[in-house]
Amino acid sequence: MTLPVAPLVRPSDLHDQANGMLEPHLLTAVEGDTMHHLAAQSWRAMQAAAGRDGVRLAVGADAYRPLAAQ
Repeated sequence: MTLPVAPLVRPSDLHDQANGMLEPHLLTAVEGDTMHHLAAQSWRAMQAAAGRDGVRLAVGADAYRPLAAQ
């Protein structure tokens, strides 16, 4: 079986950024972890929608790790 593969679409503010070396202004703190600001916005929306359905979502692992921590 062949599954469809969607192309990778990176936010425009990541085009000049290397994995693990994002500039701090692109990151947002979420539950003691760090995420790209757009991912954090989507995470919070998903978490709120789940909460309305009685489901609690938590960041379960490192959301973003700088290269030095990998």
